[in-house]
Amino acid sequence: MRLARLEDLAALSDVERAAGAAFRELGMAAVADDEPATVEAMLTYQRDGRAWVDADVPDQLPAGLRRIREHEAELGLDTWPRVAMRRALTD
Repeated sequence: MRLARLEDLAALSDVERAAGAAFRELGMAAVADDEPATVEAMLTYQRDGRAWVDADVPDQLPAGLRRIREHEAELGLDTWPRVAMRRALTD
């Protein structure tokens, strides 16, 4: 895991869209069709140190993301498409 970089932000909308697609299978098309955050919105998270990515190989596009909203910071809830993980960010 690493903090998202500016060059990661454009790809993060694709990751969010893929995460939302899983809801379509559950009959929740409204969630699946919800537009991902804009690059401008992601920039705010990135600047605040609240946008994290998981890159299997350093400097490649992220395999997953974690956008930590202010009210979620203490919850330790990390979600990706069909993957749940513990708070490994601080380990």
